[in-house]
Amino acid sequence: MVLWKSPTLPYIKVNTDGSLWHNSAACGGIFRDQTSAFLGGFSAFLGNISVLEAEIMGFILTMELVAKYNWRYVWIEGDSTSAL
Repeated sequence: MVLWKSPTLPYIKVNTDGSLWHNSAACGGIFRDQTSAFLGGFSAFLGNISVLEAEIMGFILTMELVAKYNWRYVWIEGDSTSAL
Protein backbone atom coordinates (compact mmCIF):
# COMPACT_ATOMS: atom_id res chain seq x y z
CA MET A 1 0.00 0.00 0.00
CA VAL A 2 1.25 3.45 -0.85
CA LEU A 3 0.51 6.42 1.38
CA TRP A 4 1.61 9.82 0.11
CA LYS A 5 1.46 12.84 2.35
CA SER A 6 3.07 16.24 2.25
CA PRO A 7 6.38 16.25 4.07
CA THR A 8 6.54 18.51 7.09
CA LEU A 9 10.18 19.25 6.33
CA PRO A 10 11.77 19.80 2.91
CA TYR A 11 14.30 16.95 3.03
CA ILE A 12 13.39 13.53 1.61
CA LYS A 13 15.49 10.34 1.71
CA VAL A 14 14.77 7.50 -0.69
CA ASN A 15 16.15 3.98 -0.43
CA THR A 16 15.84 2.02 -3.67
CA ASP A 17 16.69 -1.54 -4.62
CA GLY A 18 16.40 -3.83 -7.60
CA SER A 19 16.35 -7.60 -7.52
CA LEU A 20 16.37 -10.61 -9.79
CA TRP A 21 14.92 -14.03 -8.98
CA HIS A 22 14.45 -16.83 -11.52
CA ASN A 23 14.80 -14.42 -14.48
CA SER A 24 12.14 -12.06 -13.09
CA ALA A 25 13.24 -8.59 -12.02
CA ALA A 26 11.59 -6.06 -9.73
CA CYS A 27 12.47 -2.79 -8.03
CA GLY A 28 11.12 -0.69 -5.22
CA GLY A 29 11.74 2.27 -2.99
CA ILE A 30 10.80 3.83 0.33
CA PHE A 31 10.44 7.59 0.91
CA ARG A 32 11.02 9.15 4.36
CA ASP A 33 11.35 12.72 5.59
CA GLN A 34 14.24 13.91 7.75
CA THR A 35 12.46 12.77 10.92
CA SER A 36 12.21 9.24 9.41
CA ALA A 37 8.43 9.55 9.00
CA PHE A 38 7.16 7.30 6.22
CA LEU A 39 5.97 9.28 3.19
CA GLY A 40 5.31 6.46 0.74
CA GLY A 41 6.77 3.66 -1.27
CA PHE A 42 6.58 1.88 -4.58
CA SER A 43 7.33 -1.47 -6.17
CA ALA A 44 7.33 -2.55 -9.79
CA PHE A 45 7.57 -5.89 -11.57
CA LEU A 46 9.92 -5.46 -14.51
CA GLY A 47 9.95 -8.86 -16.21
CA ASN A 48 12.98 -10.48 -17.78
CA ILE A 49 15.78 -7.91 -17.46
CA SER A 50 19.17 -7.86 -15.73
CA VAL A 51 19.65 -6.87 -12.10
CA LEU A 52 21.60 -3.79 -13.26
CA GLU A 53 18.61 -2.69 -15.36
CA ALA A 54 16.33 -3.29 -12.35
CA GLU A 55 18.54 -1.08 -10.16
CA ILE A 56 18.53 1.65 -12.81
CA MET A 57 14.73 1.43 -13.18
CA GLY A 58 14.46 1.90 -9.41
CA PHE A 59 16.33 5.20 -9.73
CA ILE A 60 14.27 6.27 -12.75
CA LEU A 61 10.93 5.53 -11.04
CA THR A 62 12.16 7.36 -7.95
CA MET A 63 13.01 10.47 -9.96
CA GLU A 64 9.61 10.35 -11.69
CA LEU A 65 7.82 10.31 -8.31
CA VAL A 66 10.06 13.08 -6.95
CA ALA A 67 9.11 15.23 -9.96
CA LYS A 68 5.41 14.31 -9.65
CA TYR A 69 5.24 15.44 -6.02
CA ASN A 70 7.55 18.43 -6.63
CA TRP A 71 9.99 17.44 -3.90
CA ARG A 72 13.17 19.52 -4.18
CA TYR A 73 15.70 18.27 -1.62
CA VAL A 74 16.05 14.55 -2.20
CA TRP A 75 18.78 12.10 -1.26
CA ILE A 76 18.54 8.91 -3.33
CA GLU A 77 20.39 5.89 -1.97
CA GLY A 78 20.90 2.47 -3.51
CA ASP A 79 23.30 -0.42 -3.14
CA SER A 80 24.53 -0.59 -6.76
CA THR A 81 27.50 1.63 -7.55
CA SER A 82 27.28 0.51 -11.19
CA ALA A 83 23.72 1.82 -11.47
CA LEU A 84 24.67 5.12 -9.85
